[in-house]
Amino acid sequence: MGAIQDVIKGSTGNTLAYALLSSQQLLELDARGSHSLGKDFIAKLVQIIATEPLINILRPATQLLRLLSDQGRPSAATPRLDASAGVFAIAFELIQQRIDFLPIVVGRLYGNDWPLALANLELINSLFQGATEMGDERFHVELETLGTSKIVANLLDTWKEEAYIAAILGYQANVVAALHAQLVTPVDEAHYGLFDDIWTASGSDENTVDEATKWQSLGFGTEEPQTEFKASGLLGLKTLLAFAFDRKNEFASTLKNTLARPAPRRCPLAAVSTAVVLALANHFQISDDQQATRSTTLNPYVLQFNQCHALATRFSVRMWTELGATEADFERVATLMKSQIAHVLTIDGSGGKEIKSWDRIRVQFLKADYRSVRDRQVRELETGDDLHSKAPVRHLRGRLYLESFEFVRNQRIACLHEGAWFRVPTPAGTTNGPSASGLKKQVKELVSPTAPSVVQKWKFCRLAANKKALHYLETNGRIAIAPGLDDLPERIMIALISNISPYAPSGELKRQAPSIVSTANTASTGSSQPLTITLRSSDGIIAELVAPNEMTYFEWLDGLSLLRPDGGIVTSQTADYVQALTDIGVKIKLLDLSGEKVDIPNVIDVRQVPAYDGAASFYYSENL
Repeated sequence: MGAIQDVIKGSTGNTLAYALLSSQQLLELDARGSHSLGKDFIAKLVQIIATEPLINILRPATQLLRLLSDQGRPSAATPRLDASAGVFAIAFELIQQRIDFLPIVVGRLYGNDWPLALANLELINSLFQGATEMGDERFHVELETLGTSKIVANLLDTWKEEAYIAAILGYQANVVAALHAQLVTPVDEAHYGLFDDIWTASGSDENTVDEATKWQSLGFGTEEPQTEFKASGLLGLKTLLAFAFDRKNEFASTLKNTLARPAPRRCPLAAVSTAVVLALANHFQISDDQQATRSTTLNPYVLQFNQCHALATRFSVRMWTELGATEADFERVATLMKSQIAHVLTIDGSGGKEIKSWDRIRVQFLKADYRSVRDRQVRELETGDDLHSKAPVRHLRGRLYLESFEFVRNQRIACLHEGAWFRVPTPAGTTNGPSASGLKKQVKELVSPTAPSVVQKWKFCRLAANKKALHYLETNGRIAIAPGLDDLPERIMIALISNISPYAPSGELKRQAPSIVSTANTASTGSSQPLTITLRSSDGIIAELVAPNEMTYFEWLDGLSLLRPDGGIVTSQTADYVQALTDIGVKIKLLDLSGEKVDIPNVIDVRQVPAYDGAASFYYSENL
């Protein structure tokens, strides 16, 4: 290796290319050779990569530096090593000293030479991993400044081969590891300057802000904001800072609008930001760096962590406004936010086939309204776990069903009190049906242009306030009816009604002229019979009410039935209405519980009353 090092240091062109390629191959065969490579040789490699235009020289030089970085990198068990740690520390320090090195390497990811671009991404991955293991954040910060994550995410559209996908997965794992390192790093005095930067970004004037509530005006819960990052660590603080400095997020104007509201309805923007960070960390499995770094699924969303955070935070602020939330609704809004994150940022399918465009993600966060999010939560509950089989939920459903039944019962009876018009069946023939001669005469009259028109009679019915009588009036046409019962001279006592039947019984239905009966006035079941309600007493039929439409038919048939002590719901439409109200009530209650993070037990544990041992002495003890 010594002779080859001398050639590399003093040659150019093809000679340099062959020497670099030979060194690469030797190092791949024997990793121990890296210990013989000094600082001058590593500096020469850095210089070649930063300045050499020839691809046949750049490829082996980049691969050689990547091998040195891999083999000389400190293990995760010995983090935060200083510059004397070995080959990697030397290479890393030399790269940090050359400020144009990383921009040049990142820029080559755009190139048309895919093998060279792959070599540069593998070099970035090796340096990235080593820097994270050393606890040095500078490399990650510079990568983010250069927009490397966005570049790598865009490579998914062109890089389809296995080796290239593996490199992208490696970069993704490094991003997750760096985010995890920030998540577990506590906020201490070294980071207090970041709070001043956030305050500057807020646009607040210290001369006009009450010093006693300075930090609370930014949405913190106390005047010691550093204590509110115990769960989210340095990641929460840096993500809030990035959110504050991004003009698209309108941080200052959002705070201004928030402070204009009454204190209980102000959205705690800083607290919301921290909640979003924790939700994203859980969604992307950043909290468990071992599981996330072993992921074999491409997820370009995690590469844009700050952008995801900004969209989810803006979504949460909008939900807070649309809900008219107060401090007590914080968990409810957080539940909406977590649901939206899972809905928008979950990748379905394999091979990244269901990866959404960034424009679509923005729309799903920024255009979603409160109603649609809640509706989706309801559907998630329907297809979720076995909540509906739990005893408390079954009891809740039973109670809500009784409430819904009573509500619908009162509504149907209210329709009777309001009153409605019904057609009066037109008699034709006898009760056993029309005769042959009568039928011929009727048909002749109908087809004749001079046939007399059939006068349709109408009956207006209204239930008395005491529910004891059904008052009505028959007319030749529908007229204005005053409130009350003064215009309704006739009545049917409810007590006389022994049976209420849908449709007239077979053989007793009075036939109507074709000009009166139409398909629009038949039941939805497809029956050819009109929408008739038959009221019977012990002596026979009292009245027949032909409803003009299905809604009136359902309301009056069930309303009259529910008037009776033993009456129940007759139509399936009203029964479905009660069931729908019950389902909605159950879902609303469950959504409230999910927002409050209340765990519903599978069974209700009711403790038994302890047995009386006879030792107690009190007033009623002698009766035991």
